[in-house]
Amino acid sequence: MPYVSIKFSSPMPTKDEQDQVAKEITEILVKNLGKNPDRTVITFEEVKAESFYFAGDSVANKRSKNG
Repeated sequence: MPYVSIKFSSPMPTKDEQDQVAKEITEILVKNLGKNPDRTVITFEEVKAESFYFAGDSVANKRSKNG
């Protein structure tokens, strides 16, 4: 059972965008790895920009610097 976890800093993609991404990832796993689509799990999680870091600096700080 494949389990794919995708994390985004806020804002999250729309429901329609998430639906499309989950469908496409499932199709890739079925086509390339022969996985059962009924047993494939895709999750989307939101991480606050203040809690998502690159090179020791939060996404919130980077966004505020870039205006």
